[in-house]
Amino acid sequence: PRSLGVIGGSDFTARPVLSGYDADIVNQAVYAVSVEPEGGSKTGAPTGPVVFSGKLIETVPPAATAR
Repeated sequence: PRSLGVIGGSDFTARPVLSGYDADIVNQAVYAVSVEPEGGSKTGAPTGPVVFSGKLIETVPPAATAR
């Protein structure tokens, strides 16, 4: 496993780290989310239970509305 970072508190979390990987690897990989201490695992490896796993899908945050 490789850490892609900590998931943010908002609806969308962007991580540019995937841009460094071959597109076929990114699209075929299975991703997992584990519960870690605040700030993430100190080792970069998962230390807590996996609470989700699945394929990555690309989404685009909705455009901000003017007030």
